[in-house]
Amino acid sequence: MAREMHNTIARSAAAKASFKAFYDAESILEIVETFDLFAGECTQIGHRDGEPLWKALPLTQMHMATSLYDVIRKKVELGEDYRSHCCRGMHVVIVGGGPGGLCTAIEAALLGADVMLVEKRAHVSRNNVLKLWPSTVEYFLSLGLKSFHRQFGNTGSDKIAIRRLQIVLMKVALLCGVRL
Repeated sequence: MAREMHNTIARSAAAKASFKAFYDAESILEIVETFDLFAGECTQIGHRDGEPLWKALPLTQMHMATSLYDVIRKKVELGEDYRSHCCRGMHVVIVGGGPGGLCTAIEAALLGADVMLVEKRAHVSRNNVLKLWPSTVEYFLSLGLKSFHRQFGNTGSDKIAIRRLQIVLMKVALLCGVRL
């Protein structure tokens, strides 16, 4: 019994550490590597294989992970289309990992599709700053952008670097089940 408890605590600590590494990742390669590590740790502590990893976020017992879980869960629960999984059984390939491609991939995954995103670049380097319309800010907040980028969405903060946006959307896409 004590040995099982020790293993559970060690696995939980490993899941926390791997989520933190994923959260802090800044390059495509680092994001993918740390995501795979996090996915493996979540499987070890009870996450069902085949389920999108956002559903495992509470297992980390970390505030930033559970807040992101709450945001994505709320989006899915409030959207009838998401609950219906109207794209279940569909295989979707998205070419291009810019903000538009990533958002399309996330939406298709949340609708139940099996999504593969193809990006030719090995790193994200576009530092241009976007000024976003209020409805676009709301949409990105509904995807959990604020969980990764705390300043986003604050009063008067309707700007974000394309690079930062792509990094965050890539993390959300992976958590929603998109394959890169």
